Amino acid sequence: AWKIPDRFVDQRYTSVMHGVGMHGETPFIAHAMDYETYGRDGFVVPGMVVSVESYIGEKGGREGVKLEDEILVTETGTELV
Repeated sequence: AWKIPDRFVDQRYTSVMHGVGMHGETPFIAHAMDYETYGRDGFVVPGMVVSVESYIGEKGGREGVKLEDEILVTETGTELV
């Protein structure tokens, strides 16, 4: 994952990617800085749909942006859903 600029670190999502479901679905791929606390071993396999997302906003700031894409993992790569 890309390195989050320091001024946005406090407001980050702890995951870079997670499974699609109601809440915190597996797999849960944590940022490197959060792996010790939230990281889990696991597999990403064909047929899974995962959400790649981020939130960027400064702590105490008035605005921020949340971006999220759902990706289907296929035998040959990925497809944007």
